[in-house]
Amino acid sequence: MENQNVLVTDLESNFTDKMKSYLLEMAKWAKFISIVCFAALFVFLIFSLNYLLPVLKGLFTHTHNPIQGILYLMITLLLALANWKLLQFSNGIIKNIPLMNKVGIEIGLSRLKFVFKFYGIVLIVCLVVFLLFVTKTFTLYLESTEMQ
Repeated sequence: MENQNVLVTDLESNFTDKMKSYLLEMAKWAKFISIVCFAALFVFLIFSLNYLLPVLKGLFTHTHNPIQGILYLMITLLLALANWKLLQFSNGIIKNIPLMNKVGIEIGLSRLKFVFKFYGIVLIVCLVVFLLFVTKTFTLYLESTEMQ
């Protein structure tokens, strides 16, 4: 019992009241953002199912491309994973900051690290796709000017 009190006192001495309030405020905003994003992802899921259900029923039409539906579904699931980790961060911090539970705070912050790493990877992929698109567009432009 005495060892646990030493841990709590040691952790409290490392966290100022301002740091605690910043973490709690971040966690509350993260919870709000994740809940709103889950609602938006639900709409996106319905949108992706709009492309997949006619294909599953055997009504393949030109307006319902199954590749598009699968792509939308994959994006929805990946974003849902990131939002789930953001919600876990929020719940962990809100629960563990008042108790000054070191392990709980570390787990919550590791979830936030996952979210930032995930969005960093998504940003890199988007930049690469954008550069490929710009490069292809530029080469098509050069080819069209050479023909004239």
